[in-house]
Amino acid sequence: MSAGTEPLPWTERELLLLRGGTVVTARGRELADVLVRGGTIERVGPGLEAPGAHVEDVAGLLLTPGFVDLHVHLRDPGDPESETLESGLCAAAAGGIHHVFCMANTDPVNDAPEITGALCERARAFSPIQLHPVAAVTRGLCGDALSPFRDLRAAGAGGLSNDGLPVESPRVLGDALEQAHALGLPLMVHAEDRGLAAGGSVDARVAERLGARGIPVEAEDVGTARDVAVALERGAPLHVCHVSTQGSVEIVRGARREGASVTAEATPHHLWLTYDDIPEGDADFKMNPPLRAASDVDAVIAGILDGTVTCIATDHAPHAPARKARALDEAPLGAIGLETSFAVAHTALVATGRLPLERLIHLCVDGPAAVAGIDAPALAPGAPAQINVVDTREEWTVDPGRLRSRSRNCPFKGRSVGARVVGMVCGTRWLRVPEAGATAS
Repeated sequence: MSAGTEPLPWTERELLLLRGGTVVTARGRELADVLVRGGTIERVGPGLEAPGAHVEDVAGLLLTPGFVDLHVHLRDPGDPESETLESGLCAAAAGGIHHVFCMANTDPVNDAPEITGALCERARAFSPIQLHPVAAVTRGLCGDALSPFRDLRAAGAGGLSNDGLPVESPRVLGDALEQAHALGLPLMVHAEDRGLAAGGSVDARVAERLGARGIPVEAEDVGTARDVAVALERGAPLHVCHVSTQGSVEIVRGARREGASVTAEATPHHLWLTYDDIPEGDADFKMNPPLRAASDVDAVIAGILDGTVTCIATDHAPHAPARKARALDEAPLGAIGLETSFAVAHTALVATGRLPLERLIHLCVDGPAAVAGIDAPALAPGAPAQINVVDTREEWTVDPGRLRSRSRNCPFKGRSVGARVVGMVCGTRWLRVPEAGATAS
């Protein structure tokens, strides 16, 4: 049985005391215990006692709020070879992700309330992780007729996106933005000019070395400028997925300075890797947007530091190994990242001194929750128990064969990272995360 098919060992804990950890939130850190009763945080503070509680010793470990991921592809329904709801939510749990927003480019496309409702019902039946299906902006992702937003929201949709494809008509995008805003649904765009992208595989600046078709940075920059302009003209919120270029960061920055309600996310792979890291012929490093230059990575991190980029999202995009084994121009786009997201971001940003740990927590919790319009997980009395236990003391080496996704297309393979989620509390459920994704360094 592969790691991706093994159920996680959740246990019921009506009264649970996490003792001796360091509580870390976006506001700071403190040595404290956390007492959970009936799925709700009852007390946070040092030296707590609770007769009859199950006690977990978390001395030397961090306690953080549960993470929120706005951008996940679960391939369900339609492609069980690459991922299923079960394997994807298992990987999310192992990565400390309590809220999963799954994209609509499935088979069939999630453009109907029946599909949205079925996903929510299935997830509730086997996992305490909260699933928020992101429904298609347009029917069939075709770009013309809008999906039934109101019915989708009633069925449990947590947002709207054609991710993988831009909404190419400015009129259709504008109408969608207005309707989504009226319903309180975030609309997330894959900002790209497809004519400029021209079906490319890698950044144009490295295409010759890799012998593959190139995607110019202008494809993202032009797409971002157009989508932001439509949002400004319509006066509606817009969320830009996976910004990766210096130009797109500057466009979002300018819009926010003008007071526009425009937000943006960055992926862990665009915060750590560059196109110089791509081994020749290795399609596990093929994603869209493609890996960029070091100057673009620096620009995205600068956007995080000044508040232009407010979220980290995985863009987890699994593909069955046989499909990724093809040549670069023939293989599908995308990389997995649910189980490695926090570890990679911590290694790239916190361990290097570029970002305080508290700011990383904001990017993984408060920032994405604000975009989604949900209550951010919090380590405070009265809050639902959505807690991660994180170990930053030892390095581990990413081994895709031991990750919980059904796919193996991980660009961090063989790299050492310095943080791991070792436990989590979801309501009354406690999980000590097995080291399926780690080998000793």
